[in-house]
Amino acid sequence: LGRILAADHSTVRLVLVTSAGTHENDSLLETREVDLAVLRADEPLPGGAALLAVLRTNVAVVVAPARHKLESISELKGKRLGLVVRSAQDEAIATRLLDSFNLKPADVSLTAIKSSDVGALTKSGKFHAVLVFGAPTDPEVSGVVYAVDYKRKEGPSILAIEIGDFSKGSSAAASSATIAKLAFPRRGIPEEEVESVGIPTVLAANRASSRPLKGKLYNNAITELTKTLL
Repeated sequence: LGRILAADHSTVRLVLVTSAGTHENDSLLETREVDLAVLRADEPLPGGAALLAVLRTNVAVVVAPARHKLESISELKGKRLGLVVRSAQDEAIATRLLDSFNLKPADVSLTAIKSSDVGALTKSGKFHAVLVFGAPTDPEVSGVVYAVDYKRKEGPSILAIEIGDFSKGSSAAASSATIAKLAFPRRGIPEEEVESVGIPTVLAANRASSRPLKGKLYNNAITELTKTLL
């Protein structure tokens, strides 16, 4: 976006601030250390901030070796599920997701794992399935999927998630999402569209200063940036 603004000779420029992730971004926006921030929509917007645009949707991708013959997240009772943690909120969301299918901690063994361990852990049978949150086009997400039972000729299965009451117990931001057919082409999966749960990643901005001139300039800059983004 910064490069596009410069190429279009926009009067607006972006100064990028690197953070530890969306959780820190909330704090940076709330304390007005930044004017804009990339946030997860399942977290409340900081006071005074406004939503500008949805950037992408992070999908719950549950993948299992084909030999386990799993088709839906509801079939995970009595199974071991590995969670590749990419955000501070992932474990809480995974727990709520399982709970919405009446899968309690006693029913499913949920363990945080590293993406680099996915291949060995699924090959050995230590885990029946792996959960990762993100966009299917994200190389880190596709890397997790490709690592599951990677030495087997038959590709793994992408488990369906029917959203049901999950959004009621999680956030109004959670919604039904679809993992497209052949979203992971190197393994030729899934063979058909698969229903899942998605949580948007959004761009938010602080509201303008109460000082009239400064507020007008700020609002004009935000408007120009949003138009460029769209």
